[in-house]
This record gives sequence, structure tokens and C-alpha cells, in this order.
Amino acid sequence: MQAVHRLLNQGYTDVVDADLSGDFDTIPHAELMQCVARRVSDKALLHLIKLWLDAPVEETDRRGHVHRTTRNKDEGQGTPQGAPLSPLLANLYMRRFVLGCLCCFENTALGHEQRLQARIVNDADDFVICCRGTAEQAMLTMRTMMERIKLTVNEQKTKLCRVPDETFDFLGDTFGRCYSPQTGRAYLGTRPSRKKVQKLCEAISEQTGRNKTLQALACIVGKTCSR
Repeated sequence: MQAVHRLLNQGYTDVVDADLSGDFDTIPHAELMQCVARRVSDKALLHLIKLWLDAPVEETDRRGHVHRTTRNKDEGQGTPQGAPLSPLLANLYMRRFVLGCLCCFENTALGHEQRLQARIVNDADDFVICCRGTAEQAMLTMRTMMERIKLTVNEQKTKLCRVPDETFDFLGDTFGRCYSPQTGRAYLGTRPSRKKVQKLCEAISEQTGRNKTLQALACIVGKTCSR
């Protein structure tokens, strides 16, 4: 969050607000294991990670029926969402994209450094590209790199944003023009996103409903704050 805020104040105000379609479901196993093997030499551990990626997944629906799927093994892609290792592997695989784009952005031999003054900030599959007037070219480079590493860009949610006239959401906050409550003057800042505020209000409403009246106040406050 601090990195994005710093870049905006340094003049990187053309932003590619990107979104991926099912990143955790589409990471290819073969390429992912290559990334892991560059950092892990223990063959037994590599074999264990491969077995974990191919493990069947069981889900229970609302009627109590158990559904078992082997889609990850059959298609050779995807990591189990909610598993503790998935965010680490997603960050590891996204590093291929980050390094690939940086090579394009900073390759002076191809004249990209002057044409694409861009910086990537990411957290697993969530990322933005902050640029200085080169967002269109940066978006084109991003799409090309995503095709190479076999990930899909969500075109409906991916957009160009020019701050401060426009705003964008990243990791639960909205970046853009804010106004000082003391002076009323405008500045580039952050505020909780509407989606995040709505989620918090729903959590408070759920914990303070009539069905909670018999619970201790400290217990209700503790559950609400933990969210």
C-alpha cells in the first residue's frame, strides 16, 4: 500500500488496474514446479509438493452431499484455494510475470525505458502497474506476458485509470483524490474501499442481530473485531 502511494506522489499516476481470471485455478503445474525446483533441491520435498497439487478435492454442498473432483490433476493446473501453501506458490509464479515485464519496461536497448516508465506492485495475483503516461503500452506488455505464462486477464475488470481524476481499488483501499476534513484541500490519498466498508457493515449486522442478544457483549465485540 505504501509503495503504490509513494509511486502516485512521484508522478506515476497512469495506472493499469489489472485483474486475473481464476489465477489459483489456472497456474500450470509444470511451469510452477520449474519455479519451485530453482529454489528447492530436495527431491522428496518436490515430490510431496507435486502430490499435493494433484490431490483430489472434496466439497460438501448445502444438502450435505460430498463431491470429489480431480480437476487439478486431470488438467495439470490449479492450486487448492484456501490451502496454506497456495499464496506462497502464487507469489512464486507471479514473479515470472514481474521479472518478465521489468525486462520489457527497462530494456534500454529496445528503447523501452523512455517509452515505458512503469512500476509493478503486486500481492500474489493482485497487482497494479503505475506508469508515467504510458499505461496503454504497459497494458499491452502485460497481456503479452500473461499469455506467455498461461494466465488469463479478466478483460471486464481490467481498466486504465488516471489519478486523481479517477480512482482505483487495491487490497481493500481506494486510491485517488481525497479532501482534508480540516482545510478542505485536495490531496492524493487512500480510503477504505466501498466493498470493504460494506463487508464490515454486514459483519457488524450479523454479529449484532436479535439472535445474539443472549451472548456476552465482550464475546460479540471480540468476534466482530477479529473480522
